[in-house]
Amino acid sequence: MVNCTFTPDAVNGVWPSVTVWSGVPGVGACVASASAVGDQIGSVGTSFTPVNGQCYYVMVDNWPLPDG
Repeated sequence: MVNCTFTPDAVNGVWPSVTVWSGVPGVGACVASASAVGDQIGSVGTSFTPVNGQCYYVMVDNWPLPDG
């Protein structure tokens, strides 16, 4: 089991996420993901069980909140 966790800076409001892909992101399969919305302070994370010989990509993203 592999855990992927990060703590976003939620000072001005964020939309953080962490996604794990088996193969190229957007083309391969999403095997794990987690996200939060708003001014949530704390960790965002997910876990997955890797398969021997498979390549994985971990994508950490932090978008600003949309206007509204």
